[in-house]
Amino acid sequence: MEHATINQACELVKKARSGDAEAFGELYSGIWHDLYKYALMFLQNEQDAKDAVQQTALEAFCGIKKLGNPERFNAWMFAILSRQCKKFIPELVRRRQTGTLEELELTLAEPGDAEQLAEAKEAYAAICAFPPDDRQILLLRLAQGYSCAEIAGMLRRPAGSVRSRLSRALAKLRVTLGSAD
Repeated sequence: MEHATINQACELVKKARSGDAEAFGELYSGIWHDLYKYALMFLQNEQDAKDAVQQTALEAFCGIKKLGNPERFNAWMFAILSRQCKKFIPELVRRRQTGTLEELELTLAEPGDAEQLAEAKEAYAAICAFPPDDRQILLLRLAQGYSCAEIAGMLRRPAGSVRSRLSRALAKLRVTLGSAD
C-alpha cells in the first residue's frame, strides 16, 4: 500500500474513533468486498456471508475506539469477521452445502475467462473440504495475503501453530490439486 494511502487510512481511523460515521463508512467501503469474498468462501452461503459481514461492520463501528494501531484496521476487521464466521460453523456442519460455486463466478474470475473460473472453482471446492479452522487459515493466507504472524494475531493463536497448520494444509491442497510444487 502506498504511504499516502496508509496515512489517509490512519486519518480516517482517527476520525472514526472520535465518532465520525462518514470516516468509518469510507474505511468500510474500501474493504467490504474483500470481507464479503472471504466470508462467502468460508461460509459457502451468500446470505450467511452477507450476515457475517454486516455483523462485522456493526461490531467494528461500535468498537472502533478499541483499535490501537490505525495501520492495523484491515487486519482488525478480518479478525472480527473471522469470529463472526465461526458462529456459523454449527449450521454449516448441519447443512454441508456445496451448491454455491456458481455464486463465486463474479468474485473469483474475470467475466468470460472460463479457464480461470474452472481453476478457481476447483481450488475453492478443495479448500471447502478442509475443516473450518484450516479453511480459515488458508483463506486468510491465500485469498487475503496475510502473514502467519498476522493470522496468529487475528485468530489469537500461537504463530507456530498457525505456521504448522498452514504448512500441512498447503501440502494437502497441493496434493488435492495435483500441483508438483
